[in-house]
Amino acid sequence: MLAGSSAMAQAPYNTITGFVWKEQGTQNNVKDGSETGVRGIMVTLIDAISGATVGNALSDSLGNYTLNNFRGTGDYVLQFDYPVAGYDLVDQRAGSDNLLNSAADPATAQTAVFTISDPDALTGYNLGVAAKANTITYASSKPFTLTDWNEALLLPKSDSAIGVLTKATIYINSTEWHPYFGVENTSDNAVSTSPSAGIQVAITPPVGTAINVTNSILHTNTSLAAYDGTTDYNGNSGHTWSNEFASVVGTPRTITLASQLNAFRGSGSVSFPINSQGTVTLTGGGNLLSQISTQLGVSVSIVYEYAGGILPVDFKSFTATPQHTDVNLDWITATETNNKAFEILRSVDGKTFDVIGSLQSLAANGNSFSDLKYRFVDKNVPEGNLFYRIKQIDKDGRYSFSPIRQIAGSGATKTVLYPNPATGTVNIIAGGEGQVTIRDLSGKLVQRFVIGASGMLAIDLSHCTNGLYFVAIQTAKGTETQKLEIRN
Repeated sequence: MLAGSSAMAQAPYNTITGFVWKEQGTQNNVKDGSETGVRGIMVTLIDAISGATVGNALSDSLGNYTLNNFRGTGDYVLQFDYPVAGYDLVDQRAGSDNLLNSAADPATAQTAVFTISDPDALTGYNLGVAAKANTITYASSKPFTLTDWNEALLLPKSDSAIGVLTKATIYINSTEWHPYFGVENTSDNAVSTSPSAGIQVAITPPVGTAINVTNSILHTNTSLAAYDGTTDYNGNSGHTWSNEFASVVGTPRTITLASQLNAFRGSGSVSFPINSQGTVTLTGGGNLLSQISTQLGVSVSIVYEYAGGILPVDFKSFTATPQHTDVNLDWITATETNNKAFEILRSVDGKTFDVIGSLQSLAANGNSFSDLKYRFVDKNVPEGNLFYRIKQIDKDGRYSFSPIRQIAGSGATKTVLYPNPATGTVNIIAGGEGQVTIRDLSGKLVQRFVIGASGMLAIDLSHCTNGLYFVAIQTAKGTETQKLEIRN
């Protein structure tokens, strides 16, 4: 085996493990048992004296990370890089148990300097984050993988039921690891070379130009003797560097134009295709050989910012299903925060709703971070169009609403447009597939939309001028035109 290649088998001097968690409910700056991990946070081990990067990692889907220290003893700090538009850091070392509290200073996102003097594994270097008001953050990541590779990372789209999307900010972090990088001079003369190894990453968002992340590690003025007869990337004519790391934080991209934000609205996922390549540059002569291993990890995060706040309950699904003379109402919550109860509301026109029942929250102490299933049966319902929604009530009296679901009774044709006047968003319930056109008072077409199989549509009006408009809703049952007033 070549001497340079044997660096792959080098074991780390020690490891550092920790996790990143998200505060839920009342913030206490300490990880509680029900609080979930945060994916895609970059953790970098830095030499406290030289400032050099000597190790890095990305938190996985459970919020855990493992960072290898190949350098050995010394003084170090950990740096955490996170999407600052979506999170604030919790207070540092708020609890007495270092396995449950946060190790980073919120002002610097770094730990205090710590000393590694023996090869024992280190634990308790964790990070706590708290969501900023009116934001939801999603992340996806790919751990260290030998380049070159191409892959698309998927992130959820923004749900109109949560609120009106006003901004999306994309964050890119990359972790770079070279287990070995060897050069060999095969000429009859000594040379001086400055080899570099790096990465080139191109990430293509759904709108705008590609986001490019590049980096290189340079070794300056490396002297190599004339070829010693053995291509081993060692000895007099060769040299190998082992386990070199770099961390790259990409420039965030913020999207606020309504036309571009549409790419992030709706159901399903947003795709971020990634092309990654390793790079090598050799100077100092035409008879230089190299052997290199380059591994690259990437995380992509997106922060959605909403107008009017975030629902304290995340409705994963909500369905209304007729059964003989009854209607079964089923909903699943993915998370609940400080939740007390649900009121079930029914309307015959989609505008005025009456309370027809209630259910207490199934979440322990009002907080849950796993799926909870609910059912309410509306018995002996009246004929005609029926509209249902769930009102969620906090322990402190605040409340929020689920999306509306419609049951179309026999002979019912009327569509519903609400609220009217509208600010930010208008909702349409048509009872089936179709299309919507919005025209100003002069008859000029402003926008056209397609209504899917659900028969419902939420339209962002944040870019529209205040005033009166005509909204035409065309379905298999015919076309109905209503007047809409916009008050942004």
